Amino acid sequence: MRNPQLPILCFLFIFIITSCAPTPQQEEAPQKVLSSNENYDYGRMNPNAPKQIEEYGQLVGKWDVTISQPDSTNTWVESNATWVFKYILDGHAIQDYWINPSSASLQEGQNQFLGTNIRIYNPQLKLWQCSWLENQTHNMAGIWQSFMNDDDEIVLKDSTDTWQITFFNIAEQSFDWRWDVKQQDGSMSSISKIKATRVE
Repeated sequence: MRNPQLPILCFLFIFIITSCAPTPQQEEAPQKVLSSNENYDYGRMNPNAPKQIEEYGQLVGKWDVTISQPDSTNTWVESNATWVFKYILDGHAIQDYWINPSSASLQEGQNQFLGTNIRIYNPQLKLWQCSWLENQTHNMAGIWQSFMNDDDEIVLKDSTDTWQITFFNIAEQSFDWRWDVKQQDGSMSSISKIKATRVE
């Protein structure tokens, strides 16, 4: 005589087996390099990069800039520019883009002065190494050295000690900048000053 409980036992056995079977694992999506992450318009610092990259990294973003420079009569004249800082090389270096005048201030027929710095921290030298390229002389300048001093100012200079660029009063939404040149008497005199205000 057929056991009436046999179909029920078979059903329970199949249910238990299928319930305990391991589910197939989903393959992990390949990791993107940091600088191509769409959530970071200006890139981001690589966690494996030297911590000193945060020194220039705090400037990453877009800035409106007011430039003050003396004219032939030694009167300080103002103009406007845009300065954009980004992480490059997968978050191991900083590149900035100089646009003068800014696109908003550009007049018909006026040429823009365009330049870019590439800055990378060298752990062996314990210094930043920086190079400058621009569209008017089609020349590369540098390699210059840069460091953060005890006053939290970023200093940029070369081995001649005849000039010095300083980023100072650095805050989240603003910073100041000046370019000093050594005079015949050995003193330093500013030939250009910048006040920057963060846009992004």
